[in-house]
Amino acid sequence: MTYRTKQKDCILAYLRAHSGAHVTAEELAERLKGQVGKTTIYRYLDSLADEGAVLRYASPGRGSACYQLASDEAGNVYHLLCTGCGEMRHLSCGQLEGLAEHMREDHRFLLDMRQTVLYGQCEKCRKATCAATHAYETAHNAVHTAASKTARRTAAEKTEKRA
Repeated sequence: MTYRTKQKDCILAYLRAHSGAHVTAEELAERLKGQVGKTTIYRYLDSLADEGAVLRYASPGRGSACYQLASDEAGNVYHLLCTGCGEMRHLSCGQLEGLAEHMREDHRFLLDMRQTVLYGQCEKCRKATCAATHAYETAHNAVHTAASKTARRTAAEKTEKRA
């Protein structure tokens, strides 16, 4: 038996008002500060997830699980999770529907569409990673070039002294 309390209703009201959003318990505690205690939020989110009222996703980029209000639309959407910044995006894609069908028919495995998360890097993090890699390679090449020039100069000076 589940009980309805003001705190639980407050949490559900927030999630309904932000339908489709993924929030951590910490983020929810910050937004509901003064209305619902942090311990209560953790307890109710776990309870709501067990009831199926909210979906719980592991979110390595955020350091803790994130939650989303369960809905009919949530069952038909995949999630993309950026391993760089932790942003989670919804994705409805016919190509992935084909993957789900393939898994079901050829492997006798039914994907839980509400909890299917694909990990990777968003464009912003990918560009930042590429920029950081480019900066490192540029600096490394500059140091290597300078060291090579110094080595050649030293070798030339030794050759001149011998001559």
